Amino acid sequence: MDKCWYLDTPVEEVLLRHVLDGEALSPSLAEHLHGCNACQQQLEHYQYAQRFLLARMYRSQCPASMTLGSYCLQMLPPAEMERVDHHILTCPLCLHEVCAMYQELEPSNT
Repeated sequence: MDKCWYLDTPVEEVLLRHVLDGEALSPSLAEHLHGCNACQQQLEHYQYAQRFLLARMYRSQCPASMTLGSYCLQMLPPAEMERVDHHILTCPLCLHEVCAMYQELEPSNT
């Protein structure tokens, strides 16, 4: 890969923040990126790595849907109930799934 000699900013850090956090690029860096093969390659590398990791890690720490269903029915052992309690406090995806399950379990939905 080519080496970039763009001295205006730490390009690699800015590109990484752009890919991971959606941070906007400065106009000067966006212009630089348009003409710099090395930075374009670096950006593509970061984007590929992010897609790869998201595909591999997406919800890898989440309980299975069956576990979430058992949680809603309070059929899990106490330690497992506590683990799921803690998880749904930090995971909006599982919280949404649990809320949807609770809605389906409401008597008015049967």
